[in-house]
Amino acid sequence: MSELAKIILTACVTLFGGVLLLAVTQILTRFVVEPLVDFRRLLGEVAYTLILKANLLFNLPGTKPEAFEKAVADAKEEFRKLASRLHAFSAAVPLYGFLTHIHLVPPLTDVYEASRHLIGLSNVQPDTPPGHVQKYYDTISKLLRIRVD
Repeated sequence: MSELAKIILTACVTLFGGVLLLAVTQILTRFVVEPLVDFRRLLGEVAYTLILKANLLFNLPGTKPEAFEKAVADAKEEFRKLASRLHAFSAAVPLYGFLTHIHLVPPLTDVYEASRHLIGLSNVQPDTPPGHVQKYYDTISKLLRIRVD
């Protein structure tokens, strides 16, 4: 084989390897890493919303102005949306079992249970004692491994 043929063959193999590496990394990024990052971002959003709306849920009893009642209704709707998004985003993460095994995401059973508790928060009534609301907060925090204090 001539020197020129070796150089061309080496260049072609290198180019093919580079294209193959680019394709594999793009597939991993788009189908594994991005859904994982989106799910982790959603967990942060759950923590943010729980902290932001705590003043509304822990002050439910009694007669409140109409603006307060509207804010409570909006908070309840936001909790229900977050519960739905937890289901959707966890379903979008491929290799979820493996990622749970290496502790990058909470187990699906915990995600579904936390979602159920978020829906419970969306259903609290003015006569719900603050201790009951606190139990929801503590359970969600523990299940999703987030801090809300």
